[in-house]
Amino acid sequence: MKAEEVFAVVDRHFNFETPELIDRVCETFADTILWEAPARNLVFTEHDKIADHYRKIVAGILPPIKEEKIRRFASGNEAFDDRIIYFTAGKDNVWGVPAGKKVKLRLVHYFQIQGDKICHEVGYEMWQIVS
Repeated sequence: MKAEEVFAVVDRHFNFETPELIDRVCETFADTILWEAPARNLVFTEHDKIADHYRKIVAGILPPIKEEKIRRFASGNEAFDDRIIYFTAGKDNVWGVPAGKKVKLRLVHYFQIQGDKICHEVGYEMWQIVS
């Protein structure tokens, strides 16, 4: 695959990671999916469990949200995306940050694409409270 084709799949996925569109996030996954968040010791292979977890993620992130893209590249059917996300933690966020705290989240993703769907996603999360 060309890099722009891989990133079209990845960007479609990221575009669904909003409170309004989160129920569509699993549309970007292949029938067989491996989703991982190693820092939180999470591994999911079922779409409904992944969708439930994404709902919890977006519920714990309050606007405004600022993103800073660091680097990204793709080769073959794989992509790497490195970014920093700044946000305010909501109640019951998945990281256990006290509600109302400002967070700087370094989020590094690895994606493997099959056809036009994601078959493997790994999100490496490194967060810190900044205020």
